[in-house]
Amino acid sequence: MAEKKLVRSERKPNLNYDLLETEEGPAELYVDGFAGQTVGSSVIKTNLYISIETKMEGDVAVDQRMLTLRLVMPTDNFLEMCVSTLTGLKKNEAGVHKMLDQHQERILKALSTIGPSEPGKEK
Repeated sequence: MAEKKLVRSERKPNLNYDLLETEEGPAELYVDGFAGQTVGSSVIKTNLYISIETKMEGDVAVDQRMLTLRLVMPTDNFLEMCVSTLTGLKKNEAGVHKMLDQHQERILKALSTIGPSEPGKEK
């Protein structure tokens, strides 16, 4: 069995874990983006792709994308990842402001559609 080393450890209310990895480290897969998500109350599936070529259809350039991975994770863990990502963006805000400004309207519009559930009802 491969030797494991501790990479990170957290102890907080409702979040206690030790993150381990083998000597070889984790597998890494580069992707150019995501194309579609299925969002459910229990899991979220995200399709990740790489761009492989650009095909012309008349005067229109069409990006040819190869689906390389479908990431499936529990919805609550996905939301935790979102919070962690936003926290990381804040820590590295110098280069992020321009990108956030470009996407701000779309982000705020998407967030405005999310509201609290009525007690006893799941959206």
